[in-house]
Amino acid sequence: MLDTVQTTFTICVQRNVNGTYTLAGLVNEESLSDAAVLELQIKDEAGFFKKVRETEMDEFRYFEMTQLQLESGDLDHLYLKLKELDILEKVEFTDN
Repeated sequence: MLDTVQTTFTICVQRNVNGTYTLAGLVNEESLSDAAVLELQIKDEAGFFKKVRETEMDEFRYFEMTQLQLESGDLDHLYLKLKELDILEKVEFTDN
């Protein structure tokens, strides 16, 4: 399992047996509206961001993205974006 803890997000990423990934966690921002949208983005070699998935959070600020089709090289270029607050943070991984 891979995981990371950052200022805005507490995240757990799991590689599934079928080769896909599941990303789940909490958003540690209290100033979000109930309709806040969270995006998973990949930064390409030219420095542009491409949206991979978009999701909403529950009332506890929990989110989950399942069956993510990612290449192993994508893991170094993943970012989470809170559109409402214009926050973009790189997902940092540690092996556990």
